[in-house]
Order: sequence, then C-alpha cells, then structure tokens
Amino acid sequence: MSRFFHLRAVSWLAAFCLFSGSLHASDAHAQRVQTLMQHSGVKEAITAFPEFLKIGIHNGAAQAGMTDASQLEPLDKLVDTAWAPEPALALIEKVLSERLPDAVLDDVNRWLMSPLGARITRMEVAASQVSAIPDMETQAPALVKRFKGSAREKQFEVFDRVTQSTAVAVDTAMAVQLAMSVAMLTNAGQKPEVAYEQVSEHIEANRFMLRGMITQQIFLSYLYTYRELTDEELHSYLEFARTDSGQKYLHAMHQAMKEAMIKPARTLGQEMPKALAPG
Repeated sequence: MSRFFHLRAVSWLAAFCLFSGSLHASDAHAQRVQTLMQHSGVKEAITAFPEFLKIGIHNGAAQAGMTDASQLEPLDKLVDTAWAPEPALALIEKVLSERLPDAVLDDVNRWLMSPLGARITRMEVAASQVSAIPDMETQAPALVKRFKGSAREKQFEVFDRVTQSTAVAVDTAMAVQLAMSVAMLTNAGQKPEVAYEQVSEHIEANRFMLRGMITQQIFLSYLYTYRELTDEELHSYLEFARTDSGQKYLHAMHQAMKEAMIKPARTLGQEMPKALAPG
C-alpha cells in the first residue's frame, strides 16, 4: 500500500529529520520508478523497436520496387541514430516518475515481481523481439484454429478494452506517421501549418483501415504471447489491469511510449530525404 514519510519530533532534530525525510522520499520514489523500469520489460521493447522499424521500411521499399539492399543501408543507419534507446528510456522514466505516485508504483511493482506478473513480462518480452516474428507467423494459423470459439478468443475483447491496446497502437502509429511526414514536407520547403493540415487529413481518412489492420495484428500477438497461460492466469492479469493502479500505470506507460517516439520520428522524417539522395 502507500508508503508515507510522516516525521514527527518535538526536539531540535525535527527540522533535520523532516529535511532528511524529504530527501529519502525523493530517493525512494526514484528507486520505485527504477524498479518498474527494470521489471516491466519496457527497456527490451524500446531496444527492439528500431529493428521492427527497419523491417517496415524494407517491406515498404520492396513494394515500391527498391530491391537493391545497398540503397537501404543509409536508412538503416539513420534509424539506428534517430531511435537510440537511451533518450527514449530517459523520457519514459521521467514521464512515469511525474505521473505515478508512490502508492501506484508500489502496487505495480508488487504485481510485476509476483511469480505470475514476472512470468507474463517474460512472455511479453520474448514476443516483442524481431526473432519471434517467424515463429509467430508459423504458429498463427494453428493458434487461430486452436482458440476458435474458446473463452480465450472471447476474452480478447475484454483484454483489448482493459489494456486499450488497439486504440493506443492506432493513436501512436498515427502520431509517429504524422511527425515523420510533416518533418519531411517541411524539410522540402512546405510551410509547417500547411504540411500538418495536409498530412493529418490524409492520415485521419485512413484511421478505420489502419485500426482494422492493427486489431488483427494485436489479436494474433495476443494469442501467441499468452498461449501458455491458463484462462485463470490471464483472468488474473486482467483483474490487475482493471484496478485503479493498473489503469493509471497503463495510461502513463502508453503516453510515455508515445512521447518517446515522436522526436525520433521527426528526426527520421527530416533526415530521410538526405539519406535517400543519390551520391
């Protein structure tokens, strides 16, 4: 539960104890955030993200007819530079520190370090690696067949509503795409306000299609990631996510991840034309 540093003294030590207690409280809050960062899997997810972005760029390039791998090397290097994990993790830690009080951090850390919470985090980390993509794609048809009509399939709607996975993924994808595209157009001489209006209208017009694609991807990821959990274990996970602390944690983490991606996206958009320029 909550940990408050109530210091009461009637002697001359009162002022010192109060000051010292404030320092300890601040240190303790930072340690709570560090514990969350260590056990939540966010470090592994952020570190893996650039590789997923490269895959997306390579797939898009292939569809556009760019088959020469050497043409993509500058983009790969640009992604590595723009999406360095250290600044992103520092921003995420800052956002979580500002938005989550000690009581919430205690509840979340207690869950993350519980046997089930730690096991689920390991599953999520394993599924968030690029190396998991081939296995996920291979197992997807069998998993869909295995869980068709089951409680697990029906529970996805609850999972998605409680975790806001689809809504957050759509909003984050649109924000990143907007930041990249506006940066590219502005760098090419377009006025920022004109570029923003033009790109935002185009992106918003494709929201429904994007949501459908992302929902399907998240459903398959859900089946794959939690395939070894029992229905009771998944229910326990969702029960935690439903709590006030669980909801505050999820909202703060989602916002932190989104904010951490915006600046690198702008950098990528600004530098991409140069990386693709001949010579």
